[in-house]
Amino acid sequence: MPPSSTDFAPPPAPSPMHSYQSARMLPSPTSINFPSGSGLPSIASPAPSLQTSVQTTHLQELQHQVSVKTLALQTLQKEYDNLLQRLNRQHTKCAALERKFEVSDVEINTLTNDKEDLEARNASLEAQIEELQQSRDDARREVHANSAQYMKILEMASRLQAQSSEDKRKWAKEKAELEAAVEAAGKGVVSDIERPRPTAARLEEIISPSPGPSSNAAAWHADPLCRPEPQIIAALRVEVAQLRSRTHSLEEAVRSMRDEGSKMAEVARMIADAGSKMGESARKAFGER
Repeated sequence: MPPSSTDFAPPPAPSPMHSYQSARMLPSPTSINFPSGSGLPSIASPAPSLQTSVQTTHLQELQHQVSVKTLALQTLQKEYDNLLQRLNRQHTKCAALERKFEVSDVEINTLTNDKEDLEARNASLEAQIEELQQSRDDARREVHANSAQYMKILEMASRLQAQSSEDKRKWAKEKAELEAAVEAAGKGVVSDIERPRPTAARLEEIISPSPGPSSNAAAWHADPLCRPEPQIIAALRVEVAQLRSRTHSLEEAVRSMRDEGSKMAEVARMIADAGSKMGESARKAFGER
């Protein structure tokens, strides 16, 4: 608060008359050296009246100076009171500012702590973002690898299915051929039963010794009437049973391969779905559109 012009009013300057009168102050009567009476004419001296007037004038001047000093003192006291009031106001303002500074220091400390916490959180979030990016890249690589593996699995399943279809056609053909052979063998057995038995001369001719042992065996095997019919039927039955067992085992193998291919396809589909979900989660986490 700037001081007003009235707060610092200088004391009134002494009037020119006062200065003139002060300059013309007469010496006291005792300090005047009058000449001896022998050299001066005898005149009735007005010393008492002159001294009284001088003292009166001096007293008036002193009173005037006292009044001036009193007025100046009052003015100074007023200025002092004003200065004290201003000082008190300044003290109050300083106290308020100190309290504000304390509050500001507390706020600054709080804001500094918040800033440090936010920086730490930002660092942790950046680390999490890097981890998520790494996870996203890994997930993408895994999705690509799983897609390639899925394609291989599908190709293998297609091959297995084609092979199983071809094997099934072959097995059906072999089965039909075997059934036809069995049926033909059964018809042959029936015709052999209806056919007349060879005579003793024929048997002797077949079994009779010949120049070479191999000729008898050839003749024995060449003549269907001399074959052991129960052994042929048993051999055919064993072969049919073996073929049926092989067919059954092959069908089981094909069925298991189909089941395995279905399982592999399901696993591949699940892997692809998981990869797409992971990619979607990563895109949502990073705000990708």
